[in-house]
Amino acid sequence: MDAVDFYMSLPYDVSGSRSKNRFRVELLWGISKMLDTYKQADFIMIFDYVCDIELHSNGCFEFYQLKSRKGTKVYTVDSITKIEPNSKNSILGKLYMLKPTTENGQHVKLAIVSNAYLKCGKTTYCDSAEQPLAEIDTKQLDKMRDSIEKELGIENCSFDDIYYICTPMNLVEPENDVRGKLIESFETIEGCEPKKPNALWRLVFETVQGKACCELVQPDYSTLVANKGITKAEFTKMLECHRDNANDGVAQTNAYIEKRADFKERRKMKTALGRIVSEIPRSRELQECEMKISHYLLGHEDDLPAGFEETIGRLLSEFNPLFSIEYPPIERYIFCVLTLKRFEEGIYE
Repeated sequence: MDAVDFYMSLPYDVSGSRSKNRFRVELLWGISKMLDTYKQADFIMIFDYVCDIELHSNGCFEFYQLKSRKGTKVYTVDSITKIEPNSKNSILGKLYMLKPTTENGQHVKLAIVSNAYLKCGKTTYCDSAEQPLAEIDTKQLDKMRDSIEKELGIENCSFDDIYYICTPMNLVEPENDVRGKLIESFETIEGCEPKKPNALWRLVFETVQGKACCELVQPDYSTLVANKGITKAEFTKMLECHRDNANDGVAQTNAYIEKRADFKERRKMKTALGRIVSEIPRSRELQECEMKISHYLLGHEDDLPAGFEETIGRLLSEFNPLFSIEYPPIERYIFCVLTLKRFEEGIYE
């Protein structure tokens, strides 16, 4: 079975999106996981669709179910296999439902992630390493297998590729740790400190929050990725927009606007520029437009008109159909001005 077809056949759960507004810890852990995963060649992070946090990479899927607990409570085999009142499945049962059958041939990793220790008989697993559930105490393993087989009505239950991850979680001020990790990761990835780190944090968190809070059923995989996911390329774009040289072109565009004699026109253009600059890091549409326009400029440099306004006119003529009605003519115009100014600065070379 094709990986995408397999994924789209899994039972989704959009009801949890409502609770994400109250339990920011899950989103923050997802951001942290995205930072840990960044070195991979390519990936997509999905927020709250089939599972709380999902990692899709090279046709493989990783599903993480987050369970935070206050105090010193631990999880046991009994507690992760118990079906609570008003629940259809236990914690482990709900996760196990995502495990592919042998004939599907898909590689899927499943994990319960919690700040609580896992206690199995006399053994307590309390470090941050991934504990394979297939390797716990034999009696506890048999007990867990019996419970899941009874709950799901299956036989020969296997816990291969299912893990319990105990990890520290700051439940008092959860943003602080992840915000610091984002800044540290930025310096490693981009080789410099971020410009306006608070703005970078807001961009990343608000984008993730928006994805997680989307409660609509997604008709196909590409729509799912657009509405519920963040690709590595999109995340990279967010980071690049906060490099020291990320605003090259913005100052030049502002200077261009200042030369306009009409006050009302200048004000409208500045408003349009502000919106365009804030939208580019999160808008796939604008990112694709910028890529296509920059490629066009690089490929037709010798054929471009001599005048700046004439070049803007050609860009609008060539690429106007790419913009949705969300962006009015003045924003399209300013977008082309900004892109051309960045081209002049050599940003795309």
